[in-house]
Amino acid sequence: MSKSRVQVSTSNNDNISIRGDRNSLEFESSNQSDASIDIIGNDNTIKIHPSAQLGSVKIVLRGDHHRIFVGRDAQINAGILRLIHGGGLIAIGARTVIVEAELISFEVGTKLVIGEDCLISYGVHAWTGDAHSIVDATTGKRINPGKDITIANKVWIGYESVLLKGAKVGHGSILGARTVLSKEIPPQSLAVGNPAKVVKSNVTWTPEVFYEKGSNPLVKES
Repeated sequence: MSKSRVQVSTSNNDNISIRGDRNSLEFESSNQSDASIDIIGNDNTIKIHPSAQLGSVKIVLRGDHHRIFVGRDAQINAGILRLIHGGGLIAIGARTVIVEAELISFEVGTKLVIGEDCLISYGVHAWTGDAHSIVDATTGKRINPGKDITIANKVWIGYESVLLKGAKVGHGSILGARTVLSKEIPPQSLAVGNPAKVVKSNVTWTPEVFYEKGSNPLVKES
């Protein structure tokens, strides 16, 4: 029996619970963190870059062979990262900011990957499965298998958007508030609604608010 390896440098180790064998946790953040980590299973890995910042985040793993990676200078203010059943992956790229999100790998072997330089707003939900089985009444076969979710680099996900299994968001794209996505959105697209529909192409975005010259009489022009 192999013991779990834990390498933690944070002010609140009381919020970390690991039960099982061959689990690996690397959480060396020097930043104040209220994150809690709860692992039940074997051969699970969590790697959080030392420069990443975690606020009130719950990380819950149930099962074996899960992987969570949080990249350089990423910021997760609140929410939950949950992997269940086994073999799941959640990866969050460098400099991505998550204000509040529920990210869940429901199905065995499904992946939820968020690229670099993304902005995830309040109340966002992303699930790689339906949590329950839908069965063909004639054949008895399950007809709703899980699928990966992929968010490319520099994507902006708006307030309370929902990404369902199979969702793919291309580089530089934007999902408007409360958009529900279960398909692929091309790069540099603005998509809104339920279901998501592309309403404008060839767009990009920036976190800074700026005004074109003469567009707002209340803004002083330099």
